[in-house]
Amino acid sequence: MLEILEDRDDLISVGMTGPVTKADYDMFYRKLVAKTERFGSVRVYEEAEEFGFLSFTSTWIGIWHDLRYGPSIRLEAAAIVSDSVWARLLVSLWRGIDRIWPVSASGVRCFALADRERAKRWLDEWAPKPSRL
Repeated sequence: MLEILEDRDDLISVGMTGPVTKADYDMFYRKLVAKTERFGSVRVYEEAEEFGFLSFTSTWIGIWHDLRYGPSIRLEAAAIVSDSVWARLLVSLWRGIDRIWPVSASGVRCFALADRERAKRWLDEWAPKPSRL
């Protein structure tokens, strides 16, 4: 399940508990598109306390959403907060394909659950770094 924790300006914060459904992804991606249209980009804070293997496999539903909505989303930064090995694996995979994937963040960082406040500060202060050629 995906729950909206905070929705302000160009930031959307979500909490993930267990597997995420297609309806959850539909709602989340509509919000990402709307924020991109309104602010030019969007930042995401995602907290996953219970992120096991079933949650990991449910994220593959998001592949279709990335392909469908990707051109309409400009994701500036994403802070993923979880103690799960599966969440860290997912972020590593995402980083590995970020140059070719339709939805990729300029900045993605994992934080432990104990570092929630640090993750929020990082996201609030995040500014894109100049790209290297």
